[in-house]
Amino acid sequence: MYNLNEREAFIAMTLFLREFYRTTSGHMAMLITDTEIETDGLTHDPAVWGDWLKYVAQVKAQSVPYDPEVWEKYLSDQVGGED
Repeated sequence: MYNLNEREAFIAMTLFLREFYRTTSGHMAMLITDTEIETDGLTHDPAVWGDWLKYVAQVKAQSVPYDPEVWEKYLSDQVGGED
């Protein structure tokens, strides 16, 4: 389990959403459905949880203090820089 501050959580969310958009052409309904927590405690699409944890781990592994230019480059390098 990771503890994230607000900025780290926001960066992880940005990475996750950029990659989701890149791989699904931005289908919002799919995002909502896939990330819904089911009664068994898992996401509707279990792969989505793994993707989320991957980006949380990447953000936690960064030892670079927050600098908008540094993080923008990092985000671009991670998911191809789609805006």
